[in-house]
Amino acid sequence: MGFGAVGKYLTKAILQNPDCQAKLELAFVGCAVHPDAPLEDPDIPKSAVLGSIADFASTRPDLIVEVAHQSVSR
Repeated sequence: MGFGAVGKYLTKAILQNPDCQAKLELAFVGCAVHPDAPLEDPDIPKSAVLGSIADFASTRPDLIVEVAHQSVSR
C-alpha cells in the first residue's frame, strides 16, 4: 500500500533505463497518504526512500511527481 505499480515503474525507469538516467536523477520516493507504509522493493535503494514525507525539502528536488490512484485525485 502506498507505492503502487506506476510509482515503481517510474522509479525503476529513472534508476535503470539509460535514457532516463541521462536526463533524470531520483531525489526520493515516499508516500504522503500512508507515510508509515514500508516502501520495499529490491530494485530501489533504501537510501532513496524518504523516512518522512515532511523531510522532502532536504533532498532539494527540482521536480516532484505525484503518482496517485484516481480516487485520491477526486
